[in-house]
Amino acid sequence: MENLHYQTTFEPGPHVTSLDTLMNLAGELVRNRNQLLQAINCDDKQLLKNTSQGIDKVTSEIQEQIIRTQSQPMSTLFDTLPGVVKDIVRQSMTGLLSDSNSDVFWTTDIDMNITYVSPSVHSIRGYSVEEIISMKVKDQLTPESWSLAKKALKEELEIERKQEKHMHRSRALELEFRHKDGSTVWSETRMCFIRGPKGEAIGILGVSHDITKQKQSEETLAKTRSLLLAAVEQTPAGVIIADAPDVQILLANSAALRIRGQATVSLTDIPMELHPQNWQTYHPDGTLFKPEDLPLSRAVIDGVTSENIPIIIRRNDGEKRWVLANAAPIRNKEGKIVAGVVVFSDISEQRRAEEERRNLEDQLRRAQKMEAIGTLAGGIAHDFNNILSAIMGYAELSQISLSEENKVSGYLSEIHRAANRAAELTRQILTFSRQTDHKLKPVIVNVIVKEVLKLIRATLPATIEIKQEIKSDALVSGTPSQIHQILMNLCTNAGYAMQEEGGVLTVKLTDIKVDDNVMYRSKGLTPGPYLNLTVSDTGHGIASDMLDRVFDPFFTTKERGKGTGMGLAVVHGIVKSYGGTIYVKSKPGQGSVFTVLLPALDSNMETDSADDRAAPPRGNEHILFVDDEPVLVEVGEIMLKRLGYKVTTRTSSVEALSLFREQPDRFDLLITEMTMPHLTGYKLARKMINIRSTIPVILCTGFSKLIDEQDAKSLGISEFIMKPIVLNDLAFAVRRALDHGTDKQLEE
Repeated sequence: MENLHYQTTFEPGPHVTSLDTLMNLAGELVRNRNQLLQAINCDDKQLLKNTSQGIDKVTSEIQEQIIRTQSQPMSTLFDTLPGVVKDIVRQSMTGLLSDSNSDVFWTTDIDMNITYVSPSVHSIRGYSVEEIISMKVKDQLTPESWSLAKKALKEELEIERKQEKHMHRSRALELEFRHKDGSTVWSETRMCFIRGPKGEAIGILGVSHDITKQKQSEETLAKTRSLLLAAVEQTPAGVIIADAPDVQILLANSAALRIRGQATVSLTDIPMELHPQNWQTYHPDGTLFKPEDLPLSRAVIDGVTSENIPIIIRRNDGEKRWVLANAAPIRNKEGKIVAGVVVFSDISEQRRAEEERRNLEDQLRRAQKMEAIGTLAGGIAHDFNNILSAIMGYAELSQISLSEENKVSGYLSEIHRAANRAAELTRQILTFSRQTDHKLKPVIVNVIVKEVLKLIRATLPATIEIKQEIKSDALVSGTPSQIHQILMNLCTNAGYAMQEEGGVLTVKLTDIKVDDNVMYRSKGLTPGPYLNLTVSDTGHGIASDMLDRVFDPFFTTKERGKGTGMGLAVVHGIVKSYGGTIYVKSKPGQGSVFTVLLPALDSNMETDSADDRAAPPRGNEHILFVDDEPVLVEVGEIMLKRLGYKVTTRTSSVEALSLFREQPDRFDLLITEMTMPHLTGYKLARKMINIRSTIPVILCTGFSKLIDEQDAKSLGISEFIMKPIVLNDLAFAVRRALDHGTDKQLEE
């Protein structure tokens, strides 16, 4: 057999140490009998038979020799092995015992006293063979590993006692050995019993494979994994990891659960197709996400990385949470997608803050627009009202001079009516821009609502039905004319929206309680009782891109020539000046609903009532009339003389003051324009009152930022008249000033 050529799978070297123990080598030889026989290139069947028998004999000899010579050097086991098999076994065993740098072979008696250890122990654990043999196993292991080894031996002996002997049974433990330098070495140790002639356990045969680097790597990996899990768990952002390719959730941290508002059990192991329903995930436009469109699904299935995707999550309690999601695939070393991760931050508070900020910015822009229009209005109001005063004054005077039957009288009425509309337009512009203040009084709104609906009924076609739901008798602080104006504008617009196809105009008046929530805060309302006025129609509605502009000045949805664009702007200005708010909801084809909220007053407060005015009062006192516009001086003089008064006029405030100084007791009343060159009406009045404190003063103005009615009266002015001046208003103001004059001096 020595001359036969052979090859074997039992090659020498450290890698052969995968054999558990020397005891298992015999079994390995038996199991690989066919491999060994096939390795012999010979067709002689008898030779193959003899070789097989030789292998079996060698196996038995190995077992017996281990038992007989367990305290002798293991190399003597190979001295009597014959032929090719001897060479094969020698190469294999020598590799196991001597060439390994990571394995230590050893034997003990049944009481765990070392009887043999391979030389590799020195390179692995620092001790010599002699030192190891002289040491107790207990001293070679850490306390924890020694307890583990004792427990394993006890269990194995118990199995021996209760069960039939199993020649090749072995057990593996991970044990921590002491190194001579004081450190420790981790070994994966596999052991089996050495058996006596009757198969009884008489010792232990083991091989310890050095796994220190592996354990260190595992500890580092475990520490890294622990840190990563802690980081994921403690991050304020929601983190979800799903496996591939099913997109089933494997992990969801506390932040994800907090944002979702649901327990872990409801998040994990959910099929992908149920993610949108379970998580109630919506696009910003309110549509439900498709399962495959979720950022996590796209990461796992398509390998897509998503950044800053806005998502709405509807919680079980109905609350909506806005999140910003970032998702990415997780790949292994080969680049294959093995999982996906999505990280999402709750931006609900930021969204609410942004919404409030946008509302405030809208209010600021609206205020700036109003200020700009107000500046324009204030610039033209004075001159415009002076012109209207002349037109209306001459029209009134001309009409008085004619009989009612005269056709010209009708023409003059139309002129006066047109001038009135122009004056009203100026007042609307000033009201819109909050350039004028009105004396506010408690007003019962439901009475005005009913009056307006009666009036509007006559102007609307029969195809428009009017419904009213008046369920409030609350008072608001305002003026009847402005409340009337609010209702007329809203109802007129509603009627216009339904003029072609008809519909239903509904006016509701109810009481509500405004609390401190985001919606009301964003509209600038303070908590308390409010009057809720809604005017709705079933007309063509308003396009969404126009809703934000309906209250802008000069903006209109009506055809050219059919709207000034000032109606809703004026309404908005009035409502805001009352401390209320107005907003609209509308969709094309579904009509519009305008809602007005006004602060409600105590119902026990006295309400405003219209003065019962008789014919214009007359008199015969002497009046000094001052205005820098000659036309207005002429109109004022004629009006006052028709009322029976003696009138002296001046177009210069300086000349008027000089005249008054010369004859302070000549005049019973001063009527002066506010805005004049060199000396304003206010300064003129102050100087005259200083000369004669009892002189009553009427201050007229088309517009002034310097003084209003309240300021004027607090400083001693008897009456305050806004131009254009109407004969009736002038007559009553003159009479009140003369009858209730003041002796207060103006403050310097």
